[in-house]
This record gives sequence, structure tokens and C-alpha cells, in this order.
Amino acid sequence: MNPGKKRGPRSVLKMVAAASFFVFLLSGWGAAKTPDNELVIGSPSAIETMDPAQHMSVGSFKGENFVFNNIVAYSKESAKVVGELAESWTMSSDGKVITFKLRKGVKFHDGTALNAAAVKFNWDRMLKVNLSPAGKYKTYADENSIEVVDEYTVRFKQTTPTPAVIDYFAGGAKFYLNSPTYIKAHSSADDPLAVKWMANHECGTGPFELVEWEPDSKYVFKRFPGYWGGTPEVKPAPQVEKITYKIVKDPSAMRMMLERGDLDIAEKLPADAIDQLQKTPGIKIKLADIWKMVFMIMNCQKAPFDNLKVRQAISYAIHYDELIKHVEKGRAKRLAGTMMEGFPGYDPNLFKYNLDLEKARQLMKEAGYPSGFKATLLYSADRYAGFELMSVMIQSYLKKIGIEVSLQKMAWPAQVETMKKGTFDMALQTWTANYPDPVEQTFFFFHPETFGLRWNWSYWKNDRVTALIDDLMKEFDNSKRTALIKEIEKLGVDNAVYAYFYQVPFAIAMKDTINPEDVWFHPGIDWIPSPVSKKK
Repeated sequence: MNPGKKRGPRSVLKMVAAASFFVFLLSGWGAAKTPDNELVIGSPSAIETMDPAQHMSVGSFKGENFVFNNIVAYSKESAKVVGELAESWTMSSDGKVITFKLRKGVKFHDGTALNAAAVKFNWDRMLKVNLSPAGKYKTYADENSIEVVDEYTVRFKQTTPTPAVIDYFAGGAKFYLNSPTYIKAHSSADDPLAVKWMANHECGTGPFELVEWEPDSKYVFKRFPGYWGGTPEVKPAPQVEKITYKIVKDPSAMRMMLERGDLDIAEKLPADAIDQLQKTPGIKIKLADIWKMVFMIMNCQKAPFDNLKVRQAISYAIHYDELIKHVEKGRAKRLAGTMMEGFPGYDPNLFKYNLDLEKARQLMKEAGYPSGFKATLLYSADRYAGFELMSVMIQSYLKKIGIEVSLQKMAWPAQVETMKKGTFDMALQTWTANYPDPVEQTFFFFHPETFGLRWNWSYWKNDRVTALIDDLMKEFDNSKRTALIKEIEKLGVDNAVYAYFYQVPFAIAMKDTINPEDVWFHPGIDWIPSPVSKKK
């Protein structure tokens, strides 16, 4: 079942790539074709946890996606919400109460039956663990929000009605369920919620079970023979017996592993590798627009970044079009604020900072830093491969206005811990929205409740913006919501809280034994291997 045992500028990049390729050649990795009944995925992003009550990143969503089902979910490559563990639901006229009817005959991986009590148990545990997933729900729900009506009926009562509540369940917070029996069996006096155990174990209802957990190396999932079958537009029965998710930090090595046949799918490759692989026989590329943005955080509570003119100077010093050209090979859309194209309230006329060195230098003088200062830029290449080149380019841009930038490359979990402490200067970051609603974007980027642990690492506080977001959370009138969003976005841009770069598509490379139609993109969690089959 889940014996997941814890065992324990461009010339620079060319040199790095050459060195990586040399190491790859010496590594002895084989070129054998992957087994017909196994899907082997390469990714730079580790699965940080298997516990839905603890997850904070898309990497964790990827692993959890193999082993869990949701109450409701997004249909294949769309933002249409359909039932998954719930076969139907109704909403009260005031939008405050949702009643879910659960499917019968669904079993957890330990054989425990899914029922309303299991839903209530998982809700209570998530709130008690009190990490990022709980934070998403606590804005409009509490410990009394889940009521067991009968064995297969659950009533969800919001404390404050929000218009995007069904999207929250489908994509925003991933309300995945573990077997209460399993969690109780692994709880202890010093860990009554089994937080430590569940970090690298699972007991879900999904198509696969976790069978190996080797942190930062590989994670293996085996088909669950008792799977209830899933829904055809979400997670149909799997066509492979096994999924091996390998962590490959170096993009050159990952590309070569794919070409040699050691991988079936490679994800999060840099744009130059995608360009090269498009010309490679036996390789297919699938591209899709997702709700993913790339930006730079400035720590607004720490000098000199607490100075608005410094943040504005930095925003004017960046050559955004050049970043798109070189880092993304032209495959990106400029951003002005947090709202991406297609989101309610998106304003194509919102002011965008553009390269203006004269203005940037003048702002530095007005801020009291005519000679500049020293600062550190954090980045994680396993978070986003493009940060290797982007960090060097940002360093070069800021040097022109007197800012001497030291680059600090970190593993993503280490970067998160550093940002949570609030002691850093600047950091490169990506954000993938889970659903197309402005509440999530504005809340997690600007609201003080999300400082530190829950993603708002700008540490910028503005009472007017906080009040506007609070109003947005409970406003159902679309015209009023649009007005609120526009004011929030304008204040965020005027105050240069972040340096907004662009919205980027997602690309995965795969062997031609994989049918691209079997690899489903979802705009909020990049892609899922459903219902992937392989040509023999």
C-alpha cells in the first residue's frame, strides 16, 4: 500500500551546460527503453510532501494527484467543475451552504470505505494542522463548517459566502482525503495528527499508491487494483501499472535522458532545450497556456526595499522584453500586475514598468542611494530552470543603476524557509494560480494574513488594500468585483510591490511512444498523466 520509506549572460550557461553534459556522460546512466507498463517522468521539482494538509507547491500537487481524488474537480483541460468523489451537489439560494452527495462504493487504499465521516475527519485534521491548505479555507469557513447529514451526505457551511467556493474545492485548496483508519493507526501521543508520518505516506482513494519514497531522488507509484474507476473526464482508470517520478536537477542531463530513452516524459525544461527537442526525431512537445506567472519579490519590510523609490527604480531598470526573448525564446506574455489574461478583472491597460535607466537612476538618487547598494538575489533552478539565465540578467540590469547583486542559488525548500524568516532581499519566484479567481491572486500576494508561511513574501502591508481584499472575498456582484480588483491592482503596481515579468506557457517533452492526447493539461496544476498509455 504505502510503504513509502524515507531513506534518508549566456556564456556562463554554456559552460555550465557543457560541464553538466560531461558529468552526464561519466555517470553511467543506461540508455535502456523504459518498460511498456511503466511511465517514467523526469522533473527538477521534488515532491515535498504527500499530505494534503501540509502541501504548499505544485510539486506536491503532482505526487498527490496520483494517489487522491477530490470532492469536485476540473474537467479535462478546462476550468469546468465536475463531480469526482461527490456525484452531485446543490447550493443554497444565498450561496452559503453546499450539500454534497458522495459516491458509494469508493474505497481508500487500506480498504476503508469512503463516507461522510471520513470527509469530516479530514476537514478537522486539516484545520488542526493549520498550514497553507487550512489558510485557504479559513477565510470563509471554520471548524463547524462540515456537517455529516447521513452516511453519504455532507453539508458545507461557509462563515462568509464567497463566489468562488466551488473553484476552491476543485482547484484552490485540493481537498484530498486520506483514510481516517490509516491516520489513526499512525498517530502517537507526541504526534496525534500523524503529521510526521503522513508527510511521506498516503492512503487515498486514487488510481495509484505510493510504494517508494526517496527524497530528492525518486518516487514510485503502483496502480491500485481496488480503484473505483474514476470519472472519464478527471481520472479514469490508469493504463500503466507503475509511475516512476525521477528528480533530475540538471536540465542538460534530463534532456539527454529523454533522448536516450531513460525517460518517457521530461518536464520543466528551459526554453532553449524545448527548441532543440522540437527538432529531435522521436520526441514530441506539448505546449499549453496555464495560469503561471514569473516575477521578482522585493522584501518590503527590509531596508532599502522598504523605500518605494528603490522598488520603482528596480522596476524601471529591468529589460522585460529581453527577458522574454532570451529566457523564454519569445514564448511569454508581459504582465502588469497579478491578474493574468483571462482572469475576471484583468485590465490590459494597467500601467507596465518598462526599461528606463534615466528614470531608474533618478529614483535611486531621490531615495538616497546615488551610488547604489549591495543586495542578494535568491533563486531556485529546481523551482524554475529559466532562473539560471534570468538571475544573471537581473544582476547585469541592476548593476547599471549601482546595485551590486550577489546571486544565491538554493534548493526550493531551503529558499522557502529563508523567505519565511523575512531576512532576504530579493527572490525570483513563479506562481501558478489554482483557479481563475482574483481572490486567490490578491489575497496571497497582498494580504497581511499570508505573510511568511502562506506565500506573501513581499511583507508589504497597506490598510486600504487589505480592506479592499476583504470586501472582494464576499462580493458577488461582478461589476463591483471588477472595480475592487482594478483598485487593488493599481495600488500594487503604483507601490512596485513586485517586479512583474510575464505569464509563461507550460511545455513538456515526451517520447513518441506517448500519445500527447493522453497527457492532460490543467491551467492551475500544469499537467497530469491521465489516462496515459504507451505504444509498444
